[in-house]
Amino acid sequence: MIKRFVTAVVISLCLTMGIAAMVSAAALLQVTIPKVDQAPVIDGNLNDAAWLNASIKGGKFVSDVSSTGTALIDFPRIVYAAYDDNALYVAYQMFAPDVNALVTDDARWHYNDEVELILHPYQSGAVVQYGFVTNGVVGTNGVSSEGVRNAVVKEGIRAVIEVAVPWTTIGVPAPKVGDKWGIHFSGYQTNPPLWMSFSQATSFLRPEMMGIAVFGE
Repeated sequence: MIKRFVTAVVISLCLTMGIAAMVSAAALLQVTIPKVDQAPVIDGNLNDAAWLNASIKGGKFVSDVSSTGTALIDFPRIVYAAYDDNALYVAYQMFAPDVNALVTDDARWHYNDEVELILHPYQSGAVVQYGFVTNGVVGTNGVSSEGVRNAVVKEGIRAVIEVAVPWTTIGVPAPKVGDKWGIHFSGYQTNPPLWMSFSQATSFLRPEMMGIAVFGE
């Protein structure tokens, strides 16, 4: 009787672990980042052809879920991504009742109202993290941010953060069509305090919890 009970418990645990693994795998979202002929001007305005191209070709998504996948957020963020032979380009639209009241004065850059770009180049080696506060401050996980450009424009209920990260800054060659990287488009909002991310994760810097970026044509 005891043996049967133990066997049943083991089978139950295996099934539970298998289901959890499938849920975890299913949570790893994928985005296609299109290649652009002309880089966007990094000025905080989304009037460049690159962003239209990103939207049409799948390089756009809405971030409206907490990083743990347990709640919808009140103010979703829209993210656009594109690339060329020189850099990766990302634009974030943030929404809030008053974007001029967003928090920017915490000495810990990742506890301000901010957005993040976290990359696992070629799904190999070290993870690099860049954070962009809504006052223009750039933070990292210790990697260099030399050459990174960003611009912020705030108006009404919307803030736009436009970013260019050169491949030379990351220290890798430009990706080719079909290459895959681990990626998080994530960030923090202060009111109410909440982390959000493209792919749900309990740790943004763990490669196995990152979403997948496929570099397209």
